[in-house]
Amino acid sequence: MAEASWIVFAIAAMLLFAAGNLALKYLSESIDLSKYPIDVLLPAAGLIALSAIAAYLVFLPKLKMTNDVIIALVLLVIFSVAGFYALIKAMQLGKTALVSTVLALGAVVVAIGAFLLFNEKLNAKEVGALVLAILSIIVLVS
Repeated sequence: MAEASWIVFAIAAMLLFAAGNLALKYLSESIDLSKYPIDVLLPAAGLIALSAIAAYLVFLPKLKMTNDVIIALVLLVIFSVAGFYALIKAMQLGKTALVSTVLALGAVVVAIGAFLLFNEKLNAKEVGALVLAILSIIVLVS
């Protein structure tokens, strides 16, 4: 049963992120980030960072704030804010289906990163699936 639970959450996350991408496409057509100078965007990113840290402290109070955790939180916020900005620009300039499909390549990056950073092993079937995912994106966007 434990094995079935991860797939349920993975599917839920995928559906929620997909719905978020559709909402983002709708918003990106009415928001032009180029109208906002960096001195407006940076405080917004700072508020997002503070919100993430506050949520961490409220919902996970038993976890200790070690240097590793603080660094991970800061990196998470930086990458999330930059990724969100890039996603808005991609949605403004591209087709929603293609942008979302390219975003799915994040799974390949995560798999490679997990292999390199956390020594997670990939079997031949998983490597083959990752290669097919990369090839399918190349065919789709070319």
